[in-house]
Order: sequence, then C-alpha cells, then structure tokens
Amino acid sequence: MSVLIILHIMSIILILILKKKNKLHISPAAIVIAALVPVFGLLCIVSMEVSHRNDCKIQELADLNQMKIEDEIYRSIHVTPDDSARALVPVEESLLLNSAARRRRLLLNVLSLDTSEYVSCLRKAGQNEDTEVVHYAVTGLVELRKDFSGRLEETKIRMEQNPQDPEALREYIKLQERYIRSGLPENNELRESLHQYDDLLSKAYGDSKSAEERFELLKKRTECAMELKDYEKAGTLTDRLILLGPEREEGYLLKVGCCGALRDRKELDKVLQMIAGNHVFLSEKGRKMIAFWQPDGV
Repeated sequence: MSVLIILHIMSIILILILKKKNKLHISPAAIVIAALVPVFGLLCIVSMEVSHRNDCKIQELADLNQMKIEDEIYRSIHVTPDDSARALVPVEESLLLNSAARRRRLLLNVLSLDTSEYVSCLRKAGQNEDTEVVHYAVTGLVELRKDFSGRLEETKIRMEQNPQDPEALREYIKLQERYIRSGLPENNELRESLHQYDDLLSKAYGDSKSAEERFELLKKRTECAMELKDYEKAGTLTDRLILLGPEREEGYLLKVGCCGALRDRKELDKVLQMIAGNHVFLSEKGRKMIAFWQPDGV
C-alpha cells in the first residue's frame, strides 16, 4: 500500500514539473483533482492532454488547408496590366499638342482644382495662340491672386488684433509661405514677400516654446535668405542652425550650399570636416551633395 502512495506522490510531482515547463496544457484544478483522487485522477489528466493535442493537430491542419485555399484563390485572380499611365501627358505638353477644344476642356478641369498648384501651367497657357485658352488662364490667375490677397489681408488683420495669440501669427506664416510657393509673386513682389516672410519667422522664433520649433523656423529663415541670394546672412543663420541641432544634417547642407554660392572652398572644407567629426547621419540626398564637394571628387 505504501508503494502505491509513493508512486502516486511521484506522479503528482512529475505532473507539476511538466506543467511548470509548459509540457502539459491542463488547468491547476485538474492537478488538484488528480492529487485527491488516486489512479482515476491521473487517468483523467492523461485523457485531457491527449484530447488537447489531437485538437491542436486538427486546428493546424485546418489552418494549413485554409492557407492553401486562399493561396489558390489569389493565384486564380488575373490582373490585367494597366497601360493607361503610358498615355498620360504633362499638362504643359497637352496645352501645346492637343486641339483647341481639348486645350479648353483641359484648362477648365485645371481651374476646377486647386489652381495654386498650377500657376506655372496657367502662365504658359496665357501665352497660347488660342484666345479662349488665354482668357481662361488669365482669369484663373487673376482670381487666384485676388483670393490670396483677400485671405492674406484678413489673416494679417486678425494677427494685428491679437498680437499675443501665437496661432494667429503661425496661420499668417503658413498662408504667406503658401503664397510664395505658389509661384504667383515674381521679381520685386517676390523679394518683398520674402522679406515680409522672414520678419514673420523671426517674430515667431522669439515666441517659440520648443527647440524643435526653433530649429524649423531658423531653417526656413535660412532658406528664405538663400532665396534672396543673401548668402552672408544665410551663412550666419546656418551657424546658429548647426549649434541648435549639431546632430542634424540640415544645417550642414545649407552651410555647404552657402559656401558653394560664395565660392568659399576653405570654409566649405571646414564644414565637411565638421560633418565627419560630429558623425552626422546623412540621408541619400545629403550623401550625394557631400560627395559632389569632396576634394577627391568621390
């Protein structure tokens, strides 16, 4: 009798060890039952484990069959190659090559979209030999300029009425930036807009709360100075930009651009050494730009 009790205790200990090693998938309650009910409890545990393993095999087989079925379904779907993209023609070329009727329809479609994205296209259309196309293009540009002027004036008034509201200033900056990028302002108007834009960025920089925002504002001021071809000012701004974000590539790349415009090879070599010394991670664009200016031409 004592031998059977010892065997029962050893069996329970073995079950506990296997459970701890995740070899068994039974519940703790089943182990308690097995400990309290000799022989029959152990048989129940064996039966439960065998049943669980058989269910897992069936489920795995079902999942495998489902994958095969789905794979066959996907393979049976035939996709017809879409060659329509080959027939696409840039808007500028279409205005030159198509018939007058198609050019008019095309321009009307452009005018129904965001015309601020098609300023260069509308300018070219304004030189078309078809008078109706020219009329549509000029009208679109006039309306776009009128819309920008009205919105800029409204935003400026709102900013001046709320001088302590940073959101009003940032809204004006975004609108001014969009106006410049649209390509509408040219020559003296463009220079005036860029100077005004720089003043707004400078004001926002003084009110900025985070280092990330200051970096972005300073980067935009640098790009603005380069657009104005004020490379001396841009160089000073890039120095501040590098100090603000020594681990970021933007300041160094803008500095390289300034040195290249000023033909200052000595200063440019210093920037290249700084990039290597600070172990700056460069993007693909950055690597290509730096490789162009490397002394060995690599």
